[in-house]
This record gives sequence, C-alpha cells and structure tokens, in this order.
Amino acid sequence: MEEFEELVCDYLKLIPFGRVTTIGEVARISGRPNSTKKVSQIIKENESSFAWYRVVKTDGSFWDGKRRKQKENLLNEGVICEGNKVDLQTYGFYFW
Repeated sequence: MEEFEELVCDYLKLIPFGRVTTIGEVARISGRPNSTKKVSQIIKENESSFAWYRVVKTDGSFWDGKRRKQKENLLNEGVICEGNKVDLQTYGFYFW
C-alpha cells in the first residue's frame, strides 16, 4: 500500500459515528486536494477496513450503485437523509 493510500485509510477511520465527510475533504486533508478520483478508488478497494458509507460526494449525495446500503447504514447511525442526500451542515465532519 502506498503512503497516500495509507494516509487516506487512516483519515477514513477517524470519521465519527453519526457523521459524514466528503471525498473532497478526505483528499484535502490527505494533502492532494485534486485527487478525489484516487480517494474514491481507495475507498472502493478498502471498504472493509472502515465505515465507507460515512463518505459522501461533495454535494452530500450517496455513492452510485450503493445508495440503498449507504442510506441504510447512515440511518442506523441516526443520520437523517433527505432523499439520497445528507445535510452536510448538520452531519458534516471536517478535519481541521
């Protein structure tokens, strides 16, 4: 596993129960703000290592092809979902 991939996975493990962050936020905090596609790939390849469903698209929407499972998992954590989106102002988690 390359250093960037390890760093991304480490940050993904820090997202607290009942909160979400965005792919862009993970890319930013990992030092490569323009690498959202790479972050998405890392998430897909390592989703059993962390709560992947706590990462949403930049607009708060769910992953394509995994919407139902992602929404179900977030609802189980108390995250209110409006349609296929999460309110980032309420549930967003940001690394400082």
